[in-house]
Amino acid sequence: MISPSKVIQTQLVGSATQNPVRNQQPIQAPVSIKAWQVGQILKASVIEQLSNTTLLLKIGNTQLTAKTNLSLPPGAELQLKVINQGEQPLLKIISLPNSKTETNLAALRQALPKQAPLSDLFSALKVVDHRLPQILQQAVQSLQAGLSSRMDLLNPEGIKKALNESGTFFESRINDQKQVNNVHADLKGKLLRLADLLRNENLTQHQNAGKNNLLSLLADNKAIPELQRHVESALARIQLNQLNSLPNSEQHSQAFLLELPVKENEHIDVFSVKINEEDQQKTDQESSKRWSIQLSFTLDGLGNIHAKLILGGEKVHASLWAEEEKTYELIQNNLHQLNERLTDVKFIDPDVKCFKGKPESEPSTLADNNELINVEI
Repeated sequence: MISPSKVIQTQLVGSATQNPVRNQQPIQAPVSIKAWQVGQILKASVIEQLSNTTLLLKIGNTQLTAKTNLSLPPGAELQLKVINQGEQPLLKIISLPNSKTETNLAALRQALPKQAPLSDLFSALKVVDHRLPQILQQAVQSLQAGLSSRMDLLNPEGIKKALNESGTFFESRINDQKQVNNVHADLKGKLLRLADLLRNENLTQHQNAGKNNLLSLLADNKAIPELQRHVESALARIQLNQLNSLPNSEQHSQAFLLELPVKENEHIDVFSVKINEEDQQKTDQESSKRWSIQLSFTLDGLGNIHAKLILGGEKVHASLWAEEEKTYELIQNNLHQLNERLTDVKFIDPDVKCFKGKPESEPSTLADNNELINVEI
């Protein structure tokens, strides 16, 4: 975090310096920027964190990138002072959000209406991939190639790697000198890069549409904006899970929420995961932690499946729910195998049950909706 006196350098979204490969002409500063005066105070809101040194800001109706070490979530608001005019104005940060709570609530308000399940994004990629320019196809292929497979999740190291690269810990990784070189493998990092490429490609198409009718006729103008919307919704979903995983003064335990995409050949399943540290249980010798792990996923031919595991020391309690009758019967008939596997890995007298339908809903982990709605008129 930098001090409020830090000066930041801005540039308009879509300028040539953002994407030197394309050699496009810098776009002209809009009238609103040309009208800025030295000493003028501006109100800015964060759209998203593009990298560990770049924020995408919205000031009025204009979007700019800001080179700064400041790390703020989308929705956060700050005040800036103009200290130099021009095509790339210099701005000085004079006010940051008042508190973490205010920043988190602002970010939640920003993310909630935009977010959508990651499964929506991967479904969209199947449809538009072949219609994308090569640079975007490569980014999509890199995104999909880096996903964990079902085989990867059969061992503890594979699970640890998948969780670490799920996007939930992206910001902590870019601030950790030991992990910053591996941040390119992170799901959120890849989505941020894809979003940036889509934004620039979308701008390029709009600029070329009036200059080259042939390009306009040949290009699938709907594919890129549609994919951009899905990518931004996926990023909002990851951010929403991150915000709801932050410690709360009213909570006595820590919870982590994430969505984990897992590939199986050409198919990608998305597992919703909640890991919760429960209150400690006292024993005669020492206190031991109990963890609950909740999973929800949909598999082809099996329908929706839910699971909850409670782990404490060498004890495990597992409850499974299947919404499809045939899936329930399949699991019920093979519970003995699951019991045997749990016993093989040294769990003592595992308790495993299966139910038909859905588990009872638990209290929402989202922030209080009353805090997210501004009712002032």
